Amino acid sequence: MDQVRIKLCEGLIQLYQTTEGEEQQRIRNQLFIELCPFIVRWMQAVLHKQGRYQENDELVSGSWDCYEFCLFNYKQSRGIPIPNHFYTYTKYYLLTAQQKVPQETDDAPTDDRGSCDFSIESFENVYSHFDSVKKFKNYLDPEYHTVFEDALMSMYPGNKNKVRRLDESPLSYYNYCEAKKVFKMVIDFLLRNS
Repeated sequence: MDQVRIKLCEGLIQLYQTTEGEEQQRIRNQLFIELCPFIVRWMQAVLHKQGRYQENDELVSGSWDCYEFCLFNYKQSRGIPIPNHFYTYTKYYLLTAQQKVPQETDDAPTDDRGSCDFSIESFENVYSHFDSVKKFKNYLDPEYHTVFEDALMSMYPGNKNKVRRLDESPLSYYNYCEAKKVFKMVIDFLLRNS
């Protein structure tokens, strides 16, 4: 995005934030026309990194919602350049949209684990999954226990206290990260298939 377009968008955003009614909607639409090609490219790049592909029509239609999300969260007082803000919030929007709407694929087997019956058998099944994870941890050398626990805690999506305990582990940074990746795959396998 060139400097002329950035200045134009900054001016449009200032006008947007100071006007109301139909004039504000007109300015919002004009700003969208300026930013739409960039938002579509950013969405393509983010989705490509996630290994997902969407048709251009889907990207253009999704870009409006993404644009409104970015515009709503833009604060000029922060001093963040417009391209940086819109790109970062595009990534965040796609991440949150992906979490809210699980994607179904035709070739993926259907999994009904989301429906929960509160019978004794279902609780025993859950505990057997946890037992298999606990048994696997007990087979590990003690130097890998903290890495395993970190991997397990990092898999919980609502955990905001994710901590790397590198200083508690005798492993190098590279070995720690690789072991954590492997443990995540093993834990996922054990929870799904045991």
